[in-house]
Amino acid sequence: MSITASALFQTATAIAVLAGWWKVFEKAGRPGWHALIPLYNFVVFVEVVDRPLWWLAVLFFWPLLGLLIGPLALFAPLLVCTGLGFAAADRFHKDTWWALGLTFLPFLYYPMLGFSDAEYDDPDYRDIPDPEPEPVGLLAPRRPAVLPNNKGTANPSSVERSLEPSER
Repeated sequence: MSITASALFQTATAIAVLAGWWKVFEKAGRPGWHALIPLYNFVVFVEVVDRPLWWLAVLFFWPLLGLLIGPLALFAPLLVCTGLGFAAADRFHKDTWWALGLTFLPFLYYPMLGFSDAEYDDPDYRDIPDPEPEPVGLLAPRRPAVLPNNKGTANPSSVERSLEPSER
């Protein structure tokens, strides 16, 4: 592969991932243009998938970790990227295969995730209980049909009609 073909492939890959992240950020309620800002897009992505920001420190400073803990530090970025892929798949209700695709084939899976009909599960609204349903049938409170007339008072004819026994 020539240098030109390699540069074209890398550019196309970067554009595909950025387009996918743009749509993923929009689904998560963030401005899509955050995907275009280097380093900040990683911060926003970690916030979108609801992971702590220290995960970025592992990605950005892993060469220093290599000096401290040796060859084991080579696996730290892979573990963090895998964790972020699984977290993103979880937020969009995707399975394990999607998580592995987001980790190892991001130039395919992030655009597929961003442009699909997958919905973002916001962790801030996950624990809000559903409102109580209104009682129906015999337990429901009776409300007469009251329509206001032009003067702002109740229209007596509609109130009288709602109280007639034949309509009950």
